[in-house]
Amino acid sequence: MIIKLLDIEDNFVLKGNLEMATLSNACKLASPVHYELVIKKNKDTLSIKGNLDCIVYLTCSRCLDEFPYMINTKVDFKMMSQDLAPHEPELELKRDEMDIYYYEGNEIELEPILNEEIMLNIPIKPLCKESCKGLCQVCGKNMNYEQCDCSKSLDTVLGEKLKNFLN
Repeated sequence: MIIKLLDIEDNFVLKGNLEMATLSNACKLASPVHYELVIKKNKDTLSIKGNLDCIVYLTCSRCLDEFPYMINTKVDFKMMSQDLAPHEPELELKRDEMDIYYYEGNEIELEPILNEEIMLNIPIKPLCKESCKGLCQVCGKNMNYEQCDCSKSLDTVLGEKLKNFLN
């Protein structure tokens, strides 16, 4: 999705659905990304605020099943021309400088930025449900669907030494 800076006067409302090819290897889109953004043009910056909604397929970190996950997030960031970016090799960023993206030329490509905003809202350890029992450590069966007859005590030499050390 490309926005031409000449099309933006003071305020510009952008609504629609965005079909992204892929987000990452970790998740796939289950629905288009619905966006509603308000773009305000200030002197040297563009302020972009709004909402993003979509459904992604994630893999549960306990049982490895794929499940749908709803993302509904607010975005609030600024954009500046690459010409105004600091050119110092090492620079300590202030809090208000963290949400600034830079663009080149007279057009802005929003898809990579929206992709990043969605990725930032995916949990680090996704779970299909809080009560997920995961996989059996011995046979690998999904404990949410079936019980196994595996012995849960794995007596190893290292385990025995650790028990003796702790007692």
